[in-house]
Amino acid sequence: RRMPRLFRCIVVAAALSVAVTAAGAQEALPPPLPARATVWGARMDQALREAAANPTLYVVLHGAEPAGEPSPDGWRHDVDATDFLPVGARDIPERLAGNLSRQDHRQVSLDLGRDILASIESSPGFRRNNLAYALTLAVTASLRLTDLRQFDAAQEARLLRIVNDALADSPAFRASSAAERTTAYDALIVTSGLISRMTDDAIADKDRELAERALALARETLASLGIHR
Repeated sequence: RRMPRLFRCIVVAAALSVAVTAAGAQEALPPPLPARATVWGARMDQALREAAANPTLYVVLHGAEPAGEPSPDGWRHDVDATDFLPVGARDIPERLAGNLSRQDHRQVSLDLGRDILASIESSPGFRRNNLAYALTLAVTASLRLTDLRQFDAAQEARLLRIVNDALADSPAFRASSAAERTTAYDALIVTSGLISRMTDDAIADKDRELAERALALARETLASLGIHR
């Protein structure tokens, strides 16, 4: 679903505040800011940064290409190691919408956030309620813009298992609550969907401003992992 033309940039500003950070947003894209508290809290912040610093994942985030699919016994953890039982309000779309002042903008934003969550969770091959899947989605969507990288199906499958092992090895992730994992999962999915949809629209419409705003959101997403582009 394409985003209404006049609405796109407003949503990006709100997403920079909600899907990635907990700071309040205005209806304009803010300038680059230093690291801020994220919506999912300090413990999940630490978990994501520990995962990103894992040597196997670190080299991929900094340019190495994940190779083809190895044998299943080559991984330290099963994928269910990063599963969780969702709890809490599941209100990331509502938080995104709540940062907008106009009622019509809030409704479009709410519908968009819910649509992104529903579309991605119902996608073939996507594992619901699994943080490794959500984080892999965010990483690939962001690197597509910041580094102009593309991952084929085999590379994505390997990257997913690298992310899964890195998260499962993180002490902070193992100590995190289901509520913290739920918030991070929802925020990463909504952010990834916004990045991808804005990028596709920017290419189709040759819209440089929209492309720049999508790039800003991708950079903010990577910054939440301690990766600066």
